Amino acid sequence: MVALIFSTLTLFTVFNGFIFFKKPIRWPILFGAVVGIFGLSIIFSTEINNTDWSLNSGVVKGFLWMLLATFFASIGMLLSGQMQARKMPLVQSNAFSMLYGSLIVVTYVGFSDVSFSYSTSYSYVISLIYLALVASVIGFGVYLKLVGNIGADKASYVNIFTPTIALLLNFF
Repeated sequence: MVALIFSTLTLFTVFNGFIFFKKPIRWPILFGAVVGIFGLSIIFSTEINNTDWSLNSGVVKGFLWMLLATFFASIGMLLSGQMQARKMPLVQSNAFSMLYGSLIVVTYVGFSDVSFSYSTSYSYVISLIYLALVASVIGFGVYLKLVGNIGADKASYVNIFTPTIALLLNFF
């Protein structure tokens, strides 16, 4: 469900680019995003229909938080595209973005009743290293390079394919 909600990133990117960055709406991209999200909704229709959408279930709150996160992710992509257009180094701007994100999380944890935890088990450490290096540093670097090369709106199509890939991986 999270991947399905995050697939709306293309819509947010098109509209936020227009509203905040004066980028023209490219209608073929918008149309493709709507068709893709509609198709994903059909694929996930069983999960959507079997979800408890009552206000006290927490699903609606999670859905709204996920939409807000997707909104900010689109702003971040658009900003990355602008920074790359200004010839700012991708690696350094990505590193600073990750640093700022980490500081926000640490600040949040400091003011909340959430606590940090760390396991020294082999599987935890290996998965943490993979997520930190491969999925975050390399993955975001490659993705943001794509944003710089073809634009944030076209690059965000990746997020429409993600739920389908997740489904296929889950199947096998």
